[in-house]
Amino acid sequence: MIGIGVRGDRIRVELPTDAVAVLTGLPDWLASAGVDPRDPAGPRLNQSPYPDDPVASAEYEIEMDDEIEQRRSADREVFTTTLPRAVEGVELDVKQAEAWMRVVGDARLMLASRLGYTRNEQLNDEATSPQEHLLHYLTYVQSALIDAIGDLLFRD
Repeated sequence: MIGIGVRGDRIRVELPTDAVAVLTGLPDWLASAGVDPRDPAGPRLNQSPYPDDPVASAEYEIEMDDEIEQRRSADREVFTTTLPRAVEGVELDVKQAEAWMRVVGDARLMLASRLGYTRNEQLNDEATSPQEHLLHYLTYVQSALIDAIGDLLFRD
């Protein structure tokens, strides 16, 4: 069963065994982003907030790269340690759910860039390859996490 929603003050995630098996590889897969300089995922995941200012971009990189990598590493650790319990149903606090959301979001960006999707391009409605099926699934999971986090944080 696939289920992502609010339960009390937590977010419950329940995923089928095969989905957990696929998602288990995401953190290691994400570590490969940009290792090859021709990999379009590297620039996509590490976009500068100052694309028109090379000096500011370089300064930002110097100041923030380590911090960003530490945050990503912490997110991946949360994801890795909680994901196996999703087969039976795992209850996440908001910070853990946000970590999941960021890991899945990074995986979506990485896969989309490797499939040639541009920043503003819409996904095909019909997936034609296993990679596109995965991209659709990651989109569903991230969207469900965003909805659940919003429901929890902004409920009446």
